[in-house]
Amino acid sequence: MRRLTAIAARAAVTLLALVMLSPLLWAAFASVKRGFDVRSAPFSIPDDPSLESYRDAIEGGLLAAMGHSALITGLSVAIVVALASLAAYAFARLTFPGRTALRTLILAGMMVPVHAVLIPLFIMASRTQVSGQWYSLIGPYVAFALPLSVLLLTAYFADVPKELEDAARLDGCSDLGIWWHVVLPMSRVGLLTVAILQGVWIWNEYPMALVLLTGSWKTLPLSLAEFRGEHTANWSAILAAVIIVAAPMLTLFFLFQKVIMRGMTEGALKG
Repeated sequence: MRRLTAIAARAAVTLLALVMLSPLLWAAFASVKRGFDVRSAPFSIPDDPSLESYRDAIEGGLLAAMGHSALITGLSVAIVVALASLAAYAFARLTFPGRTALRTLILAGMMVPVHAVLIPLFIMASRTQVSGQWYSLIGPYVAFALPLSVLLLTAYFADVPKELEDAARLDGCSDLGIWWHVVLPMSRVGLLTVAILQGVWIWNEYPMALVLLTGSWKTLPLSLAEFRGEHTANWSAILAAVIIVAAPMLTLFFLFQKVIMRGMTEGALKG
């Protein structure tokens, strides 16, 4: 009976995985078709596979946009991890006036939808003359990524044995030294989980980039949107671009999927 249950559970998980992956698999097959074949027979197996769509996607400025996204994502994630780890350590270990109220205020940021602040962000960026600049996205990305990051890392840091911190304090370590030499090395799983989760979100973020960026500086979602015109669309190039855009984050997820699942599970249990 247990064996049949295990087989049924595995079959259900496999079926669910295939359903979830089917759009990406279809995009991968369709991306090597000719433009006409994509429209006339979208679900057929490619008769004459071609990489022309990938060439069209690259020549359409996708690689430059990938460099822009990599720069913005890397800087944003680095700042988020640094600030969130400092705040999480303070909430997990330090006692100071207004600690609970400040933590509640930060976590309340998770309830603010991105679309609610697009107009204020645009007005603020215009008045400070940073509208259209790539670094105008760093602040909003960090602000929206901090609440969840602080929540996850606080749960991790609270689980670090206090005996290790006491020993470090006896050796003359300050609170900042304990954070750097003791807490961070023992929370690598949590830090990596936060970095990947926020990196995926920033990599794929579209509304704020659409509002704040202008000119030649485009992130991947903005560049992807330009493959479709008002009356026409190069669907094979669009699908090829989708595969190129998704490839880096999918690779990261497959490489670190155990770390991510372990991080999310442990963070939930510790919280």
